[in-house]
Amino acid sequence: MKFSPEHMRARCTLQQENPKRGTSAARYDRYKCATSLQMVLDLGGSRGDLANDIIKGFIHIEDQSVKDALMATRNAVELRPPYESLYSTPVEPYVPDDADPLGVTDADRDEARKYIRWLFEQRLHRETKKKPRLSTGDNADKCAERKLKLIEFVKANGGDADKVEREITVTCKQRMEGNTEGGIDYYFHSSDGKRYRSNKEVCKKFLGISDFVSPPKKAKTAK
Repeated sequence: MKFSPEHMRARCTLQQENPKRGTSAARYDRYKCATSLQMVLDLGGSRGDLANDIIKGFIHIEDQSVKDALMATRNAVELRPPYESLYSTPVEPYVPDDADPLGVTDADRDEARKYIRWLFEQRLHRETKKKPRLSTGDNADKCAERKLKLIEFVKANGGDADKVEREITVTCKQRMEGNTEGGIDYYFHSSDGKRYRSNKEVCKKFLGISDFVSPPKKAKTAK
């Protein structure tokens, strides 16, 4: 919120019942008798206090046009939804009592707390896109498709694709929880009972190939 000298001369009244806590409450007790916005600063308030109190209705500006002009200059933090409506019992983070060497005020800390809580709320309720669960038929199709990619990789590296076709089987397992829920893990099983996790591992440990090249990717067709 931006305050011009003309705005600071505006007459105002403040809610006499102190709505704040901690050091912010102590400051509010000092400036709640102010009759203009400038007097709030003169009595120990900050511009952050002014913005916070005007938005929340603790300060009533007599000239509605001045209030409208100030509300039009709110920044991104001041435009977010009030966190009080999202939390019934908000937990206060620890803030040291000693003065901040960088000049950060209590009002700045209050605004930072509210914004962090709002960001947390947005993340908490953000819808996560989950991949659909695979059926038995889907599993078989995925495994067949993955085996074709393995054979293509083996051919590109000069390996015995027929041996892979005969002796390698592919299984897959879908992840059911965690951040990667819905993802699919593929496993390559050889006829001698060994298990491999990747194309390169099959080539190196099953076929004895040490140098690898990747087959060229197919160009995507426009839909």
